[in-house]
Amino acid sequence: MVDLEAADLSSLAEKARASGHWHFASDTEIEEICAKVKMPNVSIFNQVSAEKYDVQSIRVYGGHNGKSALLWNQAWIVTCKDHFDLHHFPFDIQALSIEFRQNDPKSWDLFDLRVRFVQFHKIALEMPEWQMLEPTVIKEGNKATSVELHVRRFYWYYIQNVVVSLLLLSSVSLVILTMKWTDLGSRVSTCLTLILSSIAYKFILSATLPKVPYNTIIDYYVLASTYLLFFMTWFSVLPHVISTCYDDASLGDRVNHILMIFSPCMVCVFFLAWVLLACIVCFKNSKHKPIYVVGGKNWYAFNFAIPLFMKGQPIKRAEL
Repeated sequence: MVDLEAADLSSLAEKARASGHWHFASDTEIEEICAKVKMPNVSIFNQVSAEKYDVQSIRVYGGHNGKSALLWNQAWIVTCKDHFDLHHFPFDIQALSIEFRQNDPKSWDLFDLRVRFVQFHKIALEMPEWQMLEPTVIKEGNKATSVELHVRRFYWYYIQNVVVSLLLLSSVSLVILTMKWTDLGSRVSTCLTLILSSIAYKFILSATLPKVPYNTIIDYYVLASTYLLFFMTWFSVLPHVISTCYDDASLGDRVNHILMIFSPCMVCVFFLAWVLLACIVCFKNSKHKPIYVVGGKNWYAFNFAIPLFMKGQPIKRAEL
């Protein structure tokens, strides 16, 4: 709040009250305001680049309680940097933090930095790979405030092209146990063919999966699928090895029958365990509400503070 009467700017307050709402300050009046009122110096702490999009403007509000207020407008195009954790990929939610700070220590006791609202155009909400979620504001005293923009990744592409494909490949390996256990060459050659196919497919996937120095949820699935094929290779020769060691052909048949029951159960347990892990991650991320595009609505605003010139007026959590 700026006391315009105390700053010898009562004429601007009178113009705002005479208009019934607000007065748009001219260039000359802006220079007069900047000369008599100490303006806050606000910047984005984690910005990479910033460019002024439009000239600054100042509105003078008459107020409903007899007090006047100044609204300073300045549009910027800003590029920010942040660290994104991909451990939960592709079921991850990312948050871009925009950190607003007052740079001038002399104005820290004069101004309380608050975010009035966060507004989106519907074009920003219509992304092919991400779904925009409701933003949050974290206030850090009167000199710093952070706005977090949350997005959720659409994961169905990875379910269809990675999870289902590797699940089918792992399921095909079960056919090996239906071959005669005495035909060791056919069993081993089939296993090696599936393993090489899995490795080739993994090279293709490397172009679409993130390259990070740790394993994501989808990486664990790909690795486990490869291990399943490795185990199936050992299972394919196990009946022959046991039958040879004990010189008992019937023992080889019994071992093969046991493996025909155990192997499908192993594949199902692995897949269900991974699905359970994915569901737990999705449940933890469900606290963030998505923003849905409504037909005919171009702007979506989320309010976090009521400015002085709107005190006493009803306000909703989200305005369309």
